[in-house]
Amino acid sequence: PEVYEFSVDEEGLIAGEPAYVFLNTNYHKRIIEAHKVDQDTGEPVGKTGFGLYRWIGEGEPDPTFGGRQGFHGVFADDPDGEVDGSLWEMVAEGTTDDMGAVIFEGLEFGWYMMVEAVPNPDYAEWWESAGSTWGRYLFKADKDSDVRQTQTYGNMAISLECNVSKATIDRTSAAFQSDERAPVRVDNVGKERYRYDVAFDAGSTNVRADQYAVVDPCEFVNLGIRLDTLVTPAAYGDTDGLVNVWYRTNMTDTSAVYSTASATAGNPPNQMADGTDRIGTVGWRLWREGVAAGARTRLDVDGLGLAAGEYVTGIMLEYGSVEVGFRTLQDMSYLVYATEPLDNSNGEVVIPNSVTSHITRNWRDGQGLYDDAHDNVITRVIDTFGFASSYHGFSTGTAGNGGALTATGDRVPALEGVAMLLAAVAAVLLGIWATRREEGEGA
Repeated sequence: PEVYEFSVDEEGLIAGEPAYVFLNTNYHKRIIEAHKVDQDTGEPVGKTGFGLYRWIGEGEPDPTFGGRQGFHGVFADDPDGEVDGSLWEMVAEGTTDDMGAVIFEGLEFGWYMMVEAVPNPDYAEWWESAGSTWGRYLFKADKDSDVRQTQTYGNMAISLECNVSKATIDRTSAAFQSDERAPVRVDNVGKERYRYDVAFDAGSTNVRADQYAVVDPCEFVNLGIRLDTLVTPAAYGDTDGLVNVWYRTNMTDTSAVYSTASATAGNPPNQMADGTDRIGTVGWRLWREGVAAGARTRLDVDGLGLAAGEYVTGIMLEYGSVEVGFRTLQDMSYLVYATEPLDNSNGEVVIPNSVTSHITRNWRDGQGLYDDAHDNVITRVIDTFGFASSYHGFSTGTAGNGGALTATGDRVPALEGVAMLLAAVAAVLLGIWATRREEGEGA
């Protein structure tokens, strides 16, 4: 407040002049209120941290830094950088309540910057959400500004979901030979290989996920089926374009650390500050590190150098972070074989198998497992597969419906199998014709 000092003489004059009335104008200190809302529903969002900074630099800040402005007002410095402590002084910080509001009172005149510092754990960062409010807002408190200002920030709720589905289950062209009138054990040991494919669908993930992995516990080994070859999928949307392939065997120590490789920690934009991954690799052996995520790669079990009697009992594809829309362009494929006859039940062989998709978001600005307790992690499990096992002679059918498919190696189409059968018949007929010709010539 301004102070005026003066003396009044006996005649009521001040310094010999008529008295004047001195008036002071007092201004209320200003108030700024931040509101956080769901970008899609408009509902209030609590647990969002904001910081309030006061300008202490020379002159005035540039309210249109970078030429970027938006519908809700002018903006402050580059939102991608740290707040410059030589220009801005933090004067207060707070967290939105259940009504999505946080209020800062007692603001003296000057320039201020509101900064969204910590988002609600279930909501995206402002820069991840298309159409969201920029995370920093610059405003001026003076005699011409509103006593109370309100700034609304909106971004979207995080949805983490990526589906896994079984695409096919094929058999090789030998088919199963058995009498369908009596239950039998399908003795296919050393005769055929089977192939099945696994696809990862985009699901409804709407932000970049910090960690994504696909885990197959290979339950089929309990039936004497063994993995022979893995063909990795061609995937779209992996952040650094690389995937680590891990495996377990019946001789693996599930408590041992076999490798410190990490698809997450090795991705510069997504470092684990405390070195801890939510999706761990303890008890997993590294099959191959840095496999191209966008192309199919064949990995043969023979190359692992397993001991006698040792076989693969689990597979994990560790992608690290993935972008919105992550999905497979070409499926993951397995080639497996039987080491003992398969039992059938009512003419059907059922092979249990599940593959789970793990996706999580737990990293923020180098703070490690920031929102681990709040992760929305959705896991999808594929069903078991089965197929009919009783046939007379050669048979073809439809994948997934219990039919026998003609397939060798990766796949031999059914028409090719028919062609092979016709060729065999033709060879027999040709042999008969040749025999008769020889008999005729001999006569």
